[in-house]
Amino acid sequence: MPTVLDHPTVLTQRAFRFLLENAEVIDVDRGMDDAACRTSLDAAFGSHDEHVIVSLRRLQER
Repeated sequence: MPTVLDHPTVLTQRAFRFLLENAEVIDVDRGMDDAACRTSLDAAFGSHDEHVIVSLRRLQER
């Protein structure tokens, strides 16, 4: 999974140095896969919006 340090141009030099010295990369449980997410949304709301799932994945990748 990419990290912000892979593309440091979005950071100030100070922020980049701070993260380089202090941050650690950890694996994060992303929860349900897309099929299970669709099923849960269908159960809760009667249907699902594919944009919700795409947006969720984009957020989780950040």
